[in-house]
Amino acid sequence: MAKDSQTVISTGKKFPELKPFDELMEAFVRDNKIPGASLAVAKDGRLVYARGFGYADVEKKQPVRPNSLFRIASISKSFTATATLQLVEQGKLSLDTPVFDLLPHKPHLAKGDSADPRLGQVTIAHLLRHQGGWDRKETIDPLFHAIEIASAKTTNVPKQRNAAPARS
Repeated sequence: MAKDSQTVISTGKKFPELKPFDELMEAFVRDNKIPGASLAVAKDGRLVYARGFGYADVEKKQPVRPNSLFRIASISKSFTATATLQLVEQGKLSLDTPVFDLLPHKPHLAKGDSADPRLGQVTIAHLLRHQGGWDRKETIDPLFHAIEIASAKTTNVPKQRNAAPARS
């Protein structure tokens, strides 16, 4: 690896015919000044390309590997919306269905607190439009509090991994 700041380290098997993918990802990491990324490509249900670019941990100089874990953040929103709307088309869900009627879960509350009664009014349509009532100024983002939540619920605490954080 060259020592200049323009070089992006990469891991995984190289394929000369897929060099444009390498160049695209190297430029993406470099030009956007992100620590690292990974890319996998499948064709006909078979993995044909998997590479890591940049660092999973910059300080420790740990490179991103093809199998490095990342938080997927908002990337899943489009997949979730598509799957949900397919269920609506199939008549298995309605956009007007209250979400908490479908879930067996109870809200995680501090001792003595009660659930906001408006939760029962939140529908699938509200969630798809991002109108479910979440306000990060009023509460926490559970994505970044998994250990505290698991500890409070006395379930197994998730193991910390060296995963690079994704940007939403």
